[in-house]
Amino acid sequence: MATNASPKSPLTGTRPKFKASAVVMDDQAMVGNILGKLLSLFGVEAVLVENGEAVLELYKQSMDQGMPYDLIFLDLVVERGMGGLETFSELKENEIDNIPGVVLCSGQSYQDLENHLELGFCQLLIKPYCLDEIEAVLTCALGGSKPTEQPEREPW
Repeated sequence: MATNASPKSPLTGTRPKFKASAVVMDDQAMVGNILGKLLSLFGVEAVLVENGEAVLELYKQSMDQGMPYDLIFLDLVVERGMGGLETFSELKENEIDNIPGVVLCSGQSYQDLENHLELGFCQLLIKPYCLDEIEAVLTCALGGSKPTEQPEREPW
């Protein structure tokens, strides 16, 4: 007999809390893949891209199809192409309607990045990623609450 229940996460043992779609931008494929897999544990389906140009193209396509992404995760520093700040600026400058929650990802400390929240990012996510922080980011970004302060810990 088939059931509509969501599968349990192998790591947390609980069902995903969210049903959302996201674009994950990271020029390091392994890091992007890890974030994509961790997001999937919470019911977030992620599409991975390597730079800001790809984010802009993908987001525009999703808007044209009437199926915009719920979240965009932008790596602060990208070797080839637009990084997180420039990509976010382009999204806002092009007046793309309904810009979703945009999360800035970085290996820098939370304290070094706090001022980026004033630019309009809905949340910060510090590398290396951990499940508790991803859950807090998703709760904030998808629930519309204020950014939560992340625990002090050493970034990469």
